[in-house]
Amino acid sequence: MMDELFKGYVPTKNKKCTMGFRNATSDDLLRIEQVQHRSEYAGILADDIIMIDIDDAEQSEILMTIVDDLGLACRVYETTRGKHFF
Repeated sequence: MMDELFKGYVPTKNKKCTMGFRNATSDDLLRIEQVQHRSEYAGILADDIIMIDIDDAEQSEILMTIVDDLGLACRVYETTRGKHFF
């Protein structure tokens, strides 16, 4: 489930955060139910999660091969241009 990847959510406008989140805990951030109706929002990654965003299909396939070959614990979401690796 996506929620375990994020410690909370923030509203955005034109891909810019509209509330502070530096050093925020999950208690300081919004829940998905509070932002999902908005036209824009962003998830703040949990402390032990990283995301690699590759917006080139060919390059994302190279990383996918590496992930598969090494058997890495990784969740992958395909986008219109490439992939997001968590």
